[in-house]
Amino acid sequence: MGATSAESGASFRAKEEEESKIITLRVKWVDDDEDKEKEGKFGVIHFKIENDIALRWLMIRYCDKIGADFHTTRFEFKGAKLRDTDTPLQLSMLSSDLIYAYHFLCGNGRCAEHYVTLCIRVPKERDTFIRVRRAAPLLPQLMCSFSDDVGSLCFVYDWCRLTEKDTADNHELEDGDIIDAFDFDESSSSLSIVEPSFISLKVVNPNHRDYVFNIRQTSLLSKVFDRYCKILSVQNEAAFMFKGRRLMGSKTVEEERLKGGDEIEVIIE
Repeated sequence: MGATSAESGASFRAKEEEESKIITLRVKWVDDDEDKEKEGKFGVIHFKIENDIALRWLMIRYCDKIGADFHTTRFEFKGAKLRDTDTPLQLSMLSSDLIYAYHFLCGNGRCAEHYVTLCIRVPKERDTFIRVRRAAPLLPQLMCSFSDDVGSLCFVYDWCRLTEKDTADNHELEDGDIIDAFDFDESSSSLSIVEPSFISLKVVNPNHRDYVFNIRQTSLLSKVFDRYCKILSVQNEAAFMFKGRRLMGSKTVEEERLKGGDEIEVIIE
């Protein structure tokens, strides 16, 4: 009886710990007048998710549920753009926290502004928001928001360490985009951890010249797709294929198992 009771207690605690990992997050659509139909029809949608699961699952599920395009839908939490690799645990999210979603396209007027508001995220500290000039070097503007005793503080965006030549325009940064800040004097982290290598992918189409794109293995393939369509001014839907299967822009290069030198065939419908 004692062993059975102990096993029962252990099982109960394990179940309780598992349930404590699950939180409920709310997602609300907000946008301009043309998209108010979505907001009125769907209101706030609730999702249950484990706090250590990447939020990409929630984003894709939400877009599928309301019929929105994942590639042109932006998600924000407390004013900062959500990355699909973020987890609720990393962001200290609690049950009933609200995520905002809205339609977003670079080039709709917001990119043309002279200033952009960025979120600077330092491990174990509160997010800092700073407004910077788009065309001016980023580093001096970012450093102004910190005290002089920052040691070897460096700034990383999209897995790449920012240099003195980088500007918000160069990286096509938008309001709410996140810049990670690290002090490597006080951390055992190596920059090699946050700076994976590039690979080259060739996009081919019999009716157009071939294009080669350099991309990090952790980056979403939508970056390549969007650049290609922008170069060719493609208005119709384009399908990107690799060895007979259609590639998903919502997945990373690693997830689609692509390697340097691989050729992606594009079909413009």
